[in-house]
Amino acid sequence: MVLFNELSYDEMMVIDGGVNWDRVFAGTAFFLATCAVVVTAPVSAPLVAVACVSSAVAGAYTGYGLATN
Repeated sequence: MVLFNELSYDEMMVIDGGVNWDRVFAGTAFFLATCAVVVTAPVSAPLVAVACVSSAVAGAYTGYGLATN
């Protein structure tokens, strides 16, 4: 009988090369959703402001996933 031990978060980070892929994928998905909303909605000043903030948040979330060691 073979038993497997679940890897800890730190062990998974070592295997993944220090990249938190959940955050990278979530940030990318959030950015793509923002792009889809901007493309399909009429242009207005509030929409542009929300899109800029959303893009910055998505980029920060993705960057945090890449920088996590």
